[in-house]
Amino acid sequence: MARREVTQFYDDLDHSQIPEDQLEVVRFSVNGQNYLIDLSR
Repeated sequence: MARREVTQFYDDLDHSQIPEDQLEVVRFSVNGQNYLIDLSR
């Protein structure tokens, strides 16, 4: 048996799929709290 998980990203405005080469994940922290935001070009 095998398990495969696939993560796909979609634009929240037009619901189109975002290719990996157009996706940027930004990690930052404010007042000791860590955040992660997914951005597309």
